[in-house]
Parts: sequence; structure tokens; C-alpha cells
Amino acid sequence: MTIDFQSSKLEQIALCLQKREVNLWELRHLAISRGGLINAEMRRKAWPKLLGVNVYKTGGFDVSKELFDGGGTEGDIIKRDIHRCAVIHRHNFVAYIKPNTKEESKCKNDPSIAGLCCNVNSLEVEERKDSSSLGSATGLSSLVEDEFKKKKEMVADILPKVILNSLSSKISHKAKRLVAHDKKLHYYQGLHEICAMCLINMHLNEDSATAVIVQLTENHLRDYMKPTFDLAMSAFQVTLSSLLSSVDEEIYDFITESGAELHSVVFPWIITWFSRDMQNLDCASRLFDFFISSHPLMPM
Repeated sequence: MTIDFQSSKLEQIALCLQKREVNLWELRHLAISRGGLINAEMRRKAWPKLLGVNVYKTGGFDVSKELFDGGGTEGDIIKRDIHRCAVIHRHNFVAYIKPNTKEESKCKNDPSIAGLCCNVNSLEVEERKDSSSLGSATGLSSLVEDEFKKKKEMVADILPKVILNSLSSKISHKAKRLVAHDKKLHYYQGLHEICAMCLINMHLNEDSATAVIVQLTENHLRDYMKPTFDLAMSAFQVTLSSLLSSVDEEIYDFITESGAELHSVVFPWIITWFSRDMQNLDCASRLFDFFISSHPLMPM
């Protein structure tokens, strides 16, 4: 995409979002069409609109401490998954986020998180420095490496609360008025990758990310959050073979001849919205633009 195209697309998205009554059909078209929502700043504003979330009335989510304690609890499983979360272990998520003014002010005024909000341009300059000046085995300068570690710790601290708050029945009366919360939803391994993507694109705002994820779990991801994957796997078995054979017969023949079960091969990709295997957060976020704006079966 050229710079001129991106500038024009950003202007269209901004104009759409500035309207008193946002035209959701127009916003969906902008999210689905070439380039999607372009960057994290626009996604922070557009994803809640697309999902029917009022970011000015979020809050009141309060995860209970006992959900984190005790061996074998869902909280422990989530924390172990987050420890190996592919999304938050990628260095480029640091430069991907461009803090807004309020978040920058908060970082400056709050000593507990001072320095966490980094300047995107300076990070990009640091990453382009000659390899001889790089100070770590990861191939990043020490400045970028330090910022990455701080941000990663921040995401790893917030993410368990976001996930558990989105699943817990112990949310405040205020929150219950905002969302029709389903107590029968269950965590599955892979959901943490989607939640990490949402948290990053919501600029690490815990309440906004939780509200977005609640809407996703109740709609787009609902079939994967039942006690077992049986229903989802049955649907995959019925549809995937005919779908792939008509779209890409060569790949279909290769998988069939290998003896692998097609639904088993692609299932991990679909339930994570491909976020685990995408090495570029811009590309992964672009897919999220498309999936959030489409039918729940679109990832298939």
C-alpha cells in the first residue's frame, strides 16, 4: 500500500467514526476492504463500534482473587498459556502500539509504569541501526529490548485479568447491564492469543479489552467455548473438505493423500484466528478487522 492510499483510507475511517451516529455498514466496508483499518489507533476506536461496545461505559469488571489461586484452576491454566503466548513474545508489538495522549500522560505521572509508553518513531529508528551496535542476542538495541521487556511484563500482568473477567460470572451489576454475560462459556487453549491481540489493539486498556472480548466470546467464538469442541469439530468435518476441494484442489489432494485429518490440521489456526502463527502483527490485526466485521464462520 502506498502512503497516499493509507492517508486517504485513514481519512475515510476518521470521518466515519466522527459521525454522531456511526454508519456501521460503512465502517464494516472500510474494515473489510483493502488495507482494513490500517493501524492500531483506528482499531482501538473502530473495533468496539463494530462489536457494539460503548468504551465510555465500560468498567466494573472485578476478577475474584480465588480464580487465580489453587492448583489446577482455570486461572493457573490461563497463566501458563500466557507464559508461552506467541503474540506477546514478538518484539514488533512494542512499536505497533502508538500511545494516545491520555495514556502518555498517565505513564508520565504514574511512577509505577513510567517509561512504558515508548515513542514509536524512536523505536523504529533504533531497530534500523547497524547490527554492530545491537546490544542483545535478539538482534535489537538495548533500548528497544528494555522497552519490549517492560511492555511484555505489563501485558502479561493485565492479560490474565482480562481473560478471567471476560469469563467470570462475578462481574459487577454495572457490567451486567452492559453485556448479556453467559456463565456457561469455557476457556480454551488458544483464546489467550486472541485476547492478547485485542489487549494490544486496545492500547493495553483493561476495561476496553475486556468488553471487546466479552462480545467476541458471546458471538464469534461462542461455538469454541462449550465444554468440548465436539460441535465445532463436527461442523468442520462437514464443511471443510468440500470448501477446500473447491477452493484449492491441489492442497486438498496433498492433505488427503498424507492421511492427515483436514479438520485437525486447520482447527488450531481457526480457533486462534491465525494469530499464533502470524509473525507480523499488522497482518494478524488486518485479519481481525475482517473477522470482527464478518460472519462467525468467516475464519473457516
